[in-house]
Amino acid sequence: MKEIKKRLDDLSGRFIFRLMKRRLFFTTLCFFCSSIFASIYDATLAQYPKLDSDTSDSERIQRAIDALPHKVLCIGYGEYKLDKKIIIKNGASLLLHKSAKFVATAKMDYMFDLIAEPQKNYVFDHNMFVKGGEFDANGIADNCMRLAGFKHFTISDSLFRNPKHAGLRIDAGYEIIASNLYFRCTKRGLEGNSALYVNGGDSHYNDIVVVDYTVGFKIMRGGSCRLTRCHVWGGPIQSEKKGDIRPMLKNSIAFDIQTKGETLLRDCYADTAMIGFNVNGNCRLLGCSYFNNYKVFKMDNPTIINHTGGGLVVADCSFLRTSPKSTLYKAKNDAKLLAWRDNMVRGFYLSDVPTPTPEGLVRQWQR
Repeated sequence: MKEIKKRLDDLSGRFIFRLMKRRLFFTTLCFFCSSIFASIYDATLAQYPKLDSDTSDSERIQRAIDALPHKVLCIGYGEYKLDKKIIIKNGASLLLHKSAKFVATAKMDYMFDLIAEPQKNYVFDHNMFVKGGEFDANGIADNCMRLAGFKHFTISDSLFRNPKHAGLRIDAGYEIIASNLYFRCTKRGLEGNSALYVNGGDSHYNDIVVVDYTVGFKIMRGGSCRLTRCHVWGGPIQSEKKGDIRPMLKNSIAFDIQTKGETLLRDCYADTAMIGFNVNGNCRLLGCSYFNNYKVFKMDNPTIINHTGGGLVVADCSFLRTSPKSTLYKAKNDAKLLAWRDNMVRGFYLSDVPTPTPEGLVRQWQR
């Protein structure tokens, strides 16, 4: 009996020891993980309560940002009313809950205006970012957000709604790295707006979806912008009068390339726009597609490529005719340089396919 009891005591002791080791391990792991995640931001908005004198959430958000130069502010789940724009010019970054929703309640030019600091001996903060959040201009604010003058900036995982002019505006600067952004309007009366309005170059726009903006991408100035896997479509907002064309499809352009600098679109999708690709500068369309959902939205007379200036390369693309009055390619006199190769064209006549620029002119253009 004594021997049995001793063995049982040994077994229970081993069990308790192993249990303690496991608990110690998981406690250490949890502490380690919490330390890592806690270190990615410096303060939360909850640390900056709303004051009696505040007319909206704008004031406390501004106080928090002003107190965190070159640091990271974390804003949690909830709806935040803005009656004046938030200005960030001290290098602060924003880490936002995916359901942190910012709603404009008064007229303003920008809901969030991020302005790069003046350079100091050519030293910049290259790690600034905005991640997450939903920005709803509510049909009141001109723009949801502006990035101005940055020398490298990352924006990702954000949603932009209902601006009068633009969801995201880029002014000057370079190396904007934008990915997994969603733009969607849900209000009437915003015809003529743009999801992205770009006045800067050397930037990357990846995996971006635009729904019901009159213009998806409006590239105005700057060279060497790269657009990859961007999808622009329209039609869900109903017209007031039955039978009329949907409001955001009127004069719609999926990709509007106005810059004279070189622009690359790779695997981009123009989906139900009056003009798929409006090209007025040097541009390459590689692996891009166009489709018009004529069966649902009854939009006729679209033009897939409207070439008004600059050199254009169209290669490995897929273009489908679904409506009676579709035009594959239209060019003005200034658009004399076209390379067209290995494209899949369905539903059009052979005579609709454009004639590429003679090889000699293409070579001269490449020089």
